[in-house]
Amino acid sequence: MTENTPYQQLTRTFQRLSRFSHLSAIAGWDMFAMMPPGGSAARSEALAELGVLQHQILT
Repeated sequence: MTENTPYQQLTRTFQRLSRFSHLSAIAGWDMFAMMPPGGSAARSEALAELGVLQHQILT
């Protein structure tokens, strides 16, 4: 049986945040380095959505 301690819950929360931060960094780099013409609107919306998810996790 696996315990679900507050520390384990906190660890999982910050692991999830880290994954979203990683995705945001990759998408941000791609936006400046390799984004196809006309892709900025979709990329900006995706990055904004990631930001919303990160905020929801923290609050």
